[in-house]
Amino acid sequence: KEEADKFQNLTKDLNDTRLEFQLFKLFHTDRKINGLKDELASINKQLLTENRKKDKVESQLKNKKSEIAKIQREQQVLEKNVKTKEVELNLKRPKYIKTKEKVAHLQKKVDNSKKQITKAEMAHENHQIVVADLEKELSEVQSMIEAYEEDNQESQEIELEDTQMQEYNTLKESASQQTTSLRQTLTKIKRQQQSDEEALDQTKQKRTDLESRQVQLNEQKGQLEERISKLEQYINQNSQTVNKLKTDKDKLAAEIRIANTRHSEIQSSLEGVQAELRDAKVDKHESARNQRKAETLESMKRLFPGVHGRLIDLCEPVHRRYQIAITKVLGKNMDAIVVDSEQCGRDCIQYMKEQRSEPSTFIPLDTIQVKPTNEKLRNLGGSAKLVIDVIRYDPPQIKKALQYACGNSLVCDTMEEARKLCFSGTERHKAVALDGTCSANLVLSPEVHLTSREKLKDGTRKPLMAQEIQRQIS
Repeated sequence: KEEADKFQNLTKDLNDTRLEFQLFKLFHTDRKINGLKDELASINKQLLTENRKKDKVESQLKNKKSEIAKIQREQQVLEKNVKTKEVELNLKRPKYIKTKEKVAHLQKKVDNSKKQITKAEMAHENHQIVVADLEKELSEVQSMIEAYEEDNQESQEIELEDTQMQEYNTLKESASQQTTSLRQTLTKIKRQQQSDEEALDQTKQKRTDLESRQVQLNEQKGQLEERISKLEQYINQNSQTVNKLKTDKDKLAAEIRIANTRHSEIQSSLEGVQAELRDAKVDKHESARNQRKAETLESMKRLFPGVHGRLIDLCEPVHRRYQIAITKVLGKNMDAIVVDSEQCGRDCIQYMKEQRSEPSTFIPLDTIQVKPTNEKLRNLGGSAKLVIDVIRYDPPQIKKALQYACGNSLVCDTMEEARKLCFSGTERHKAVALDGTCSANLVLSPEVHLTSREKLKDGTRKPLMAQEIQRQIS
């Protein structure tokens, strides 16, 4: 009785310690959750600020892109106009060159005409002198004729002799011949003078026309050169504007890249904090859940003497390297509660319903049907061993539950050896490797594997749930 009281006191102390530990764990979990919430709020605020900056920069970039597109369109129109004007200028350039050559040719002709006019004027002056001399001589001759006729009228009654008459006729004929030649020369010179004056007038008119055409072409050339200069200046100005806008665009793109990088970093941090928060919530939930299940199990142990506890709590591997393989083999039976009898299990189920606890699986030792252990499997050789042989358990009466859960399953060091046992020879065996790799004959739930890995990682056990009592009636 003293030992029983001592055991109950120790059990109570253990439960109190466990409760205090769970409360301590819950307290720190709550603190951690609150800290993560504050950090999450700060990160969300920072993320909102960065998103606003990003939206602002993207809006500026969009406006700059619109301005660049507008300027590029204007530049394209201007370039098109410049190309059109260049084409027109190239089309007019041959005419300009031809006209320039024609002007030069006409200028040369004008210069030649000026020289000819100068020569013609000099010749005209000489002719004027000659005409003046001839007119003077003609006047003298006419004066002599008039004087002679006056003398002849005065001496009409004077009869000339034959010799004198012949001399008179000879002189008269000679004078007539000389006068006719002079008159013909004078007429010829006057006609040539008139022709030269007409050619001079035509040449002067051509010169005036060519000078007017030259002035007009020079004005057109000046206008085209001025227009080309303005277009080049406008193109240079637009090019500088485009380069400036491109620089602004590159700066904005760099700012956007920095903002995106910062956003990614904050998003990654946020995801990490959210993951930690979720894990903390899960841990809190699991801790509370495990605590409730542990309290329910302790209550059932106090109320129902035939309750031994969870199967995983009643056994352990002989060596840590078998832990994963044992967890694999036990599977869903790992969290099953071992009871002495089916009636005890039913009472526990009723109690759990009344307490509204989560359902659990029960293994009643009096009704389960267990196949006897195949002793031949202990002598297979190699590294193969029965799983039940690598498990230590207490109390001894739960051996039947372990035999029920493990059966004749084998554990091997390597997967190759496990496969050989499964598929080689006449007999097929259920085998599992040390790393938890299952053979085809051993079907285990992947969820159990995940749970066992988490158990090995952080020392916690996350049991599976069953909706009905597990029993075997012979």
